[in-house]
Amino acid sequence: MTFFKTAWRSLCRNLWMNVFACLQLCAALVVTAVMVSSLSIRYAAYKPFSDYLNGKGFLLTYGGMAQFIDTDAQQVRVVQKEDFASQFPEASGIVSCYIPFLDFHNSESENMNAKAISLDDELIKRTQPSLIEGRWLQTEANAVEAVISENSFGWNVGDMIQVKTVLVDKPQVLQVKIVGKLKEGAKVPIGQIGDTTDYNQIYYPYSFAIEQIPLMLFSYSTLQNTCGTDIIQNVGNLSFMMYPDSTDDSKIAEDMQKTNTFGLCSCTNFTDCLQSSRVYLKRELYNLLPVAILLLTLNLVSTISSTALSVRRRLHDYAIFYITGLRWKSCLWINFLQSAIVAILSIVLSMIAIMILPHIAAMETLTLIWNAWLVCAELGFIIVNLIVSIIMPLWAIGSHTPREILTK
Repeated sequence: MTFFKTAWRSLCRNLWMNVFACLQLCAALVVTAVMVSSLSIRYAAYKPFSDYLNGKGFLLTYGGMAQFIDTDAQQVRVVQKEDFASQFPEASGIVSCYIPFLDFHNSESENMNAKAISLDDELIKRTQPSLIEGRWLQTEANAVEAVISENSFGWNVGDMIQVKTVLVDKPQVLQVKIVGKLKEGAKVPIGQIGDTTDYNQIYYPYSFAIEQIPLMLFSYSTLQNTCGTDIIQNVGNLSFMMYPDSTDDSKIAEDMQKTNTFGLCSCTNFTDCLQSSRVYLKRELYNLLPVAILLLTLNLVSTISSTALSVRRRLHDYAIFYITGLRWKSCLWINFLQSAIVAILSIVLSMIAIMILPHIAAMETLTLIWNAWLVCAELGFIIVNLIVSIIMPLWAIGSHTPREILTK
């Protein structure tokens, strides 16, 4: 306790220098948190489907609904799950999104326009889009549930919305409970057609401000169990086509060619998607490395400079401590405690900043997540600072005797 009190008094005597060191370390910790979170978010989006991409198969993304184009009959037919699976008998598994044929109504029975998409259970289990309220979908719900985006209809978590199945012999009216609300721009696993061939094509950053139509996500199995044959759920937006490891690549290529008859869609082999995903993740890492190295270098230079100046000012105090009975080792311990206090204050300030930043309007899109990688990175910065705070005094004290210090 005596050492701690001495360290605290020494810290207060060099208050402004220590405030600067504290703010500098705090800033370094916040920037580190942003960089590590950025990489973690990207890897977290890739990880849920990495086992698919490491196997055999291909990924389909559609510009809406998949359709069977019957050139002989000159007509287009809807594609439900069983019809779709029958086109790929060699496939060992199919995981898809679907477009349920529904009409939306409010309590006054006014028709309301919304984009409805239902997800296979695997998509629900493997993903967790960012929500501003409520919870994500469940695969074994007792009633029809939905997660919605921002909207102009006043729909919120806890509301009951009336929907009606259409284009079937016996239309059903369903009461849908809103259980969650998507964050604006949240990445949802409904696929997107674009130039990318990496895992990013699995997700679509849905923004009501851009789309101007609210998105409503359902569980495919819950809708099917509730309505049976009285609902049409057309394959669309996204499909994972899995094949046994023994399947010949030529057969997969042949099945990929079949998708040309499904309307507007994009097809990517799992192998190509996996390779592109790894290249993308490495590129993101390499883009952040120079920033991380620069940040560490600046932090080290600043820490060494401030520590050297601080030690120079405190050498006289250490010499007095030595004469009054303390050893150099005890003086180093006092210096270490002072640096530890600064580090603890920096950690507290950085935690407060990390919690506040996402709520600032200019940084509302900033997402910071805590995980093992972030903790290790933050601890790394703290440890480096503490090591420097030990080495500098050791070097300064070791090159002088108490008599030399006091007689200067």
